[in-house]
This record gives sequence, C-alpha cells and structure tokens, in this order.
Amino acid sequence: MIFTELQQGLGKEILESLTQFFRSLDLRNTSMAYSGGLDSSLLLSISPKTVIPYTLGDRGSKDFSNSESGSRMLGYSTVFIPLSSVDLEKYVGIVRSVDPKIKKKDLGYETVLAVLLDKMKENRVITGQGADEIFYGYNIFRESPQLDNSSHMKKLYNETLPREKKIAEYFGKELITPYLSDGILEIMKGVDRDTNFAGEYNKAILRTAAIHAGMPTDIVERKKTAAQYGSGLLKKLKSMPLWNTLS
Repeated sequence: MIFTELQQGLGKEILESLTQFFRSLDLRNTSMAYSGGLDSSLLLSISPKTVIPYTLGDRGSKDFSNSESGSRMLGYSTVFIPLSSVDLEKYVGIVRSVDPKIKKKDLGYETVLAVLLDKMKENRVITGQGADEIFYGYNIFRESPQLDNSSHMKKLYNETLPREKKIAEYFGKELITPYLSDGILEIMKGVDRDTNFAGEYNKAILRTAAIHAGMPTDIVERKKTAAQYGSGLLKKLKSMPLWNTLS
C-alpha cells in the first residue's frame, strides 16, 4: 500500500486522538466487541489490558480465525462465544422488540451485538461503530465512486445508534464508541472521500493510523467483512422461517 503524506498525517492525528480518548476513560470492567478486523484491532491495540475482547462465531468462521490471530498478535486473550450454542430466535426477538421495523440488512449485525452484550460479563462495551461510515469502509463506496458518506452518517445517528443504545440498555450495558468521539469527528470534518482510498484499499486513513500504532501488516491490510457474515450468523438467520417475513 502506498499512502500520501496527507493520509499519513491524518492517520497520525487519528491515532493520537483515539489514544487520548482512551486515556480519559476508566476502562476497568470493560469489554470489546472484537471481530479481528482493522477497526476493532486498532482499538484493541491501544486499549489497556483490563479490556476483554469477545468474539461470536464458530470455529472455522472468518471472525473466529481473524480474532484468534489478531488477539494473539496484539497480546490479548479473546473470549470466544460459539455460535452453535446461541438461541438465535431469542436474540432476534429481543432486537425486533427494540425495533419492530428493523430491516433484513440490519438485523444480522444487531443480533450479533445483542448476543455479545448478553454474554459479556463487563458493564461497559467498546465497539467500532462509525468507522465504516466515517472512513468509507462499506463496499458500496468503492462500487459507487460518486457516493459520499452523508446518507450513511444520517442513518447512523438517526437509526442505528439509537437502536443500539436501546439494545445495550436492555442488557444493562453501556456502549463506548471511540470512532464517534468529538476528536475523531473534528479531524475528519471536511476530508474528501478520495482521501479515504489508496489503490484497492478503502479506510486508507485508518490503515495509516494502524501503521503508526505498529500493528502487524496482516491486520493493517485486512478487508471489510461485516460481523453477520464473518461470524456465520447471517447464514443461520436465512434458514429461519421468520426471515422471509421481513422486508
């Protein structure tokens, strides 16, 4: 990967801002929703050892293998929750009770979050929410070169975040979203979409932040896989009778 001086400079600012954000918090009794991807691995790399990463997925799933290798490289011990042990109908029911109008495309990720929130023993949970919207992580941004992130940011604040806060409240947990901290939003304000791309890679600024953090190349170059796909959960959801009743 080849990055411009602007991308490298912004990445350094992002890393410094995230580090300061973490230093401002008491991160005892805190867990992290960890997929082993770029977003969560960067957060884990600058977290104190008191933070416990959790991953949902069966052995052989992409999230399992990424989390296993990622946490090992970063020096953390991840708590793995086997998908085969989870009552999916229960958690789908909880998510739908929080948001009866939830769409198919959102149900998978929110179900992953609900399972993790329930299984985590800690009261505060760090997530990488916002990284895909802010740093142009979704594949649709590459497929549609003229598309900016304004509509995705609007959905994030108007739909996704309120729903996820309610899911967290259901389980008596508090969400921590470092990528949506004031410092990160201020740095990225006015940064054009092209600055977030480097050749075949999106999230260029976040990748340079990871390089500044000294993260392994294998993690820096990992590409986007949504949690519902990486964990194998979406495949199981599609086999449930209720799937065809959703819009």
